[in-house]
Amino acid sequence: MGLPAENSWEWIQYDRVKSLEANNGWGKLIDRGQLYQRDGYAFYTRTTQDQLCGIVFGLTIAQVVVDDASVRRKIAEIVNDLINRLRATNWSLEDQTGTTGTNAHKPDPPLRLALEALHHATSAPKLEGTSDRPSSRFFHHLILNTAYYNRSITRTFDWNLHAMTAHSLMLLRGHHLEAQGVERWEKTIWRFLASDDNPHFAAMHSAWSGAPISNVAWENLQRRATDDYYKFFSWEKDPEQWWHLPMPTEGPGL
Repeated sequence: MGLPAENSWEWIQYDRVKSLEANNGWGKLIDRGQLYQRDGYAFYTRTTQDQLCGIVFGLTIAQVVVDDASVRRKIAEIVNDLINRLRATNWSLEDQTGTTGTNAHKPDPPLRLALEALHHATSAPKLEGTSDRPSSRFFHHLILNTAYYNRSITRTFDWNLHAMTAHSLMLLRGHHLEAQGVERWEKTIWRFLASDDNPHFAAMHSAWSGAPISNVAWENLQRRATDDYYKFFSWEKDPEQWWHLPMPTEGPGL
C-alpha cells in the first residue's frame, strides 16, 4: 500500500523524521522494516486481506447501488487494476519488492471469489448468468472448513470479514457459480452472530432474509451514537465490550 508522503503529517501523522519520535505508531513500523519511503511515497508492506475485504465490499455495493456511468467506469478500472495486480503476484498482497511483512497476505477463497465475481460484473455485465462465471471449491466443502464456524477460537474481527464477504457474494450472485453455497454460508455465519446484537451484522443479514433487526441491536447503534465508548473499531469486538471502560474518548463510527 502506497501513501503520498507530501503533507502526510497533516492528514495521517506520518513523516519520515517525526515518525521516529517516541511512541509514534508509524515509527514502530519503520523499525520493523514494514514501512519505508521511496519516490515521494511511503510504502506500507504489512497489507493483509482485511484491507482487501473492505475494498471489495465497498466497490461491490457501489457497483450494485450507484447507477451512474462515470462511477461504474471508475469502479471497473479499479477492479481491473486490482485483480491484474493480484494475479501477477499469485494472489499475494506483496509490495513491489516482493515483501509482505505478514502471513495474512493472501485472500481466502471466499474473498478471492468475491473479487473475481466483481471483476466479472464490471468487465462483462452483459454476460450475467453465462458459463464464464468464476467458482470456488470452498463452497462445496463448507462442513470441512471448521475454522470459519468455531466461535470459541475465531474473533469478532474475523467474523466481520466473513460477513462482509458473504454480503458481497450475495450481491454478486449472478456473477459466480456458487449462489446456493454462498446462501448456506451466510445463514451459517448468521447463526453464530445473531446473539451478538451487533447492528452491522444485523443490517447485512436483514438485507437478505427480511428478518427485523433486534431491539437490542438498534439500542446498541443508538447508544454508540450518543454515549462515550472505549476507542477501537466497532467491528473488532462484540457490543457488550464497547463500553467496558469509562473513557470519554472519541472513536470511529459504524
